[in-house]
Amino acid sequence: MKCKICRKKANNEKYCLLHEKAHQNLMENFETWKKALDVSWEDYLKTIMKNPLAGIKAKEVAEVLLSETS
Repeated sequence: MKCKICRKKANNEKYCLLHEKAHQNLMENFETWKKALDVSWEDYLKTIMKNPLAGIKAKEVAEVLLSETS
């Protein structure tokens, strides 16, 4: 299988090792953001995509996850 984003060998059914780590970080950090800012999943992903301090891999995964929610 290939990563949905970069087409490298997938570590699981969706992502390569680097994109999977970014996905895990996004999922783990959402609860903290939600409690602190009362933010929705979609708003969280949009914020990550606009954040200049967020990593490229996190932004790429956020974009995919956001497209899946629409």
